Amino acid sequence: MNKPDKRFDLSAIDDQKAIIEQAKIDARKPQDRSVSHITALTNIPWLIGIVAIIWWTYFK
Repeated sequence: MNKPDKRFDLSAIDDQKAIIEQAKIDARKPQDRSVSHITALTNIPWLIGIVAIIWWTYFK
């Protein structure tokens, strides 16, 4: 006889609940903020350009 399919077994519900609970725990952990530093670095060319334009405008 064939083994019953696990997706129709009630233990699959417990497995899914455990996955959801682990996701909730992971969501409460502080996130890595290193991406914000990389994003800030992308603004450097704009900052250099603005400073260069101001410098050129006032000190030409």
